[in-house]
Amino acid sequence: MRQPRDIQVIPVPVEEQILRMGSHHGATYFEHVAFLDALRNGTPPEVSARDGWLAVAMGVAAQRSIEERRPVEMSEVLMQGGATR
Repeated sequence: MRQPRDIQVIPVPVEEQILRMGSHHGATYFEHVAFLDALRNGTPPEVSARDGWLAVAMGVAAQRSIEERRPVEMSEVLMQGGATR
């Protein structure tokens, strides 16, 4: 167990607009702003649906790894056609 010799408090300034926005349902404020900009400008989003799908699959693999106390390969989670088991 770590036992730090001292505790440092480092204030991190946050823009007032971000503080007013509250919860972001898993995405950061900046991710939402970038997505909205892509919609408005007709440009591709920074993150694709495939990126999101892989992130969810990674979470499933991590949870399974915790539950089964073993490394879980992504190939165990990803199935042909994009479904997870």
